[in-house]
Amino acid sequence: MLPVVTLLFAAVFLIGPPATLSLMGRSPKLRHVLWLVGAALAVAVSWDLPSPWFSEYTATFSQHLVGGGISSGLVAMYFIAHLPNPTARQRFLVVLVVASVLGVANEVLELGLDLVRGTTLRRDASFDLLANMIGAMATWLVSELFRKR
Repeated sequence: MLPVVTLLFAAVFLIGPPATLSLMGRSPKLRHVLWLVGAALAVAVSWDLPSPWFSEYTATFSQHLVGGGISSGLVAMYFIAHLPNPTARQRFLVVLVVASVLGVANEVLELGLDLVRGTTLRRDASFDLLANMIGAMATWLVSELFRKR
């Protein structure tokens, strides 16, 4: 199941953002696809990370921090790379929006699995979204620290 989910996320990351840019009338730049490859790799790596246990609901905290948050931040960097001279505030908002959209989409997917397969994935939704946001904001902060001025 894990390789299938990883491949699904990789396909979404590698196809979705360029398609979104095309729908917006912008031409995706091939050299920026490395951001998307990094996002797909973050999801693949996240499955094997141990998670902190500070609550019964944090069993997947590290997976969401890296596979959800950092990967969302990297997808946001792809979009940011296509903006003409974005300000720090605009870059922050792009990261916030992408992390929010992908995080909520993942939680809706987990809800669907709960309803169809009888799992209990959505019981930790708050911690999952928190981990996603921490990872995305950390990605934004690191990118701002290394940004050429």
